[in-house]
Amino acid sequence: MSAKTKKRYKILFFILPKTKDEGFKKDNAKFRRSRSWVTGCVLFLIGAVVTLYVIKKYFSFLPNKVSDYIFNRYTNPDMTSLEVHHIGFLKVHKAGGSTVQNILFRFGMKRHLSFVMPIEGNKYKFSTYGREHELLFKSGSGYYDILALHSVYNESVYNEILPNDTVNIAIVREPLSLMISGAYFHRDVWKVQYLEMVPKENFIKDLIRYPELYDRNVFSLTRNSMAMDFGFPRGFHSTDSEKIEHYLQYLDSKFPLVMLVEHFDESIILFKRRLHWRLEDVLYIPLNINKHPTERALGISENDKNKFEERNFLDVAIYRFFKRKFIETVSSLGSEFRDEVEHFRNVRKSVEHYCVTNDGDKKSFDVDESSWNGPFQVLQSDCDAMLTDELKFIDKIRADIRQKKKRKQASAGI
Repeated sequence: MSAKTKKRYKILFFILPKTKDEGFKKDNAKFRRSRSWVTGCVLFLIGAVVTLYVIKKYFSFLPNKVSDYIFNRYTNPDMTSLEVHHIGFLKVHKAGGSTVQNILFRFGMKRHLSFVMPIEGNKYKFSTYGREHELLFKSGSGYYDILALHSVYNESVYNEILPNDTVNIAIVREPLSLMISGAYFHRDVWKVQYLEMVPKENFIKDLIRYPELYDRNVFSLTRNSMAMDFGFPRGFHSTDSEKIEHYLQYLDSKFPLVMLVEHFDESIILFKRRLHWRLEDVLYIPLNINKHPTERALGISENDKNKFEERNFLDVAIYRFFKRKFIETVSSLGSEFRDEVEHFRNVRKSVEHYCVTNDGDKKSFDVDESSWNGPFQVLQSDCDAMLTDELKFIDKIRADIRQKKKRKQASAGI
């Protein structure tokens, strides 16, 4: 047989149909391979879902932008993929913290997030200076989404209870106005003993002029109270400018946003942008505002102010440091930011007017779409939440946690 004939024979061999047995064997093999491939894919997908669930449940290091998106995106239509859900808010005393706390509480409850919350019903703070933090309700995930209670900043404690993608936020206030507000509030509302001992006729002046008689400690509710909340260690002196600056730089590295009471609406828009929230999430009605004489009405002299800055040197340093950074940040954002703040302020005032004056005739308040928000409605239930004071809101969350725990035990037959 010639080479040409052999070649023609080979071509013909591959073109001619196979026998019945050969075709059946080939189809059966294809079926087995296809079945194995499908089974493998299904097992792989099941394994991937189980692995992600285990990571979500037992490991706090999975970033919320991934875990929340995977597990909550399709069960929670209110969520956007970039929303930050892990927040550590340092609620500095008498610095607008109750209003910010209310925003965080409302946001967290709408999205079924977990809160740092003491078990004991008469505890409303997470930690105080120089003491262990309170015993908390356990979290099923091993960490908590939001810390919004009064606390003293401690990096190791924060890292222990909050995920490592947590955004820390704080708020500060001009130190003299903070001290005046705190002095009257803690004397008149909480009946703090050392403040009740100060003569009422020259209450603030005597606190400033005679700390050796009435306010001996370097850290107190009226002396370097912001520094106490920020966790400044003891031992600083007013001449330790380099050490103070070093600690402030450390705090700056841990708090990407420190808000200012004196620029509250600007602070809230920075807050909104940093957390990728919506305008309706950050609406507020001012809370826990106590009336007291102003600095001018008290007749505080320049000598008194100088004396105050000497005795409250840490609070003065904190405020100047973060105010400078805040102003630089806002100045760099330009007119578009100012326009957003003005729009927010107008919407907020309209919402407050509706919530405070509405007699029930109007079931909702409609906010039109703008460059900074989609259209949305404010319901009477939203108003009620915005007007809920701090202690009642904490009690409400605590009761909600207990109720969920009971339901879980009942479903498990415990």
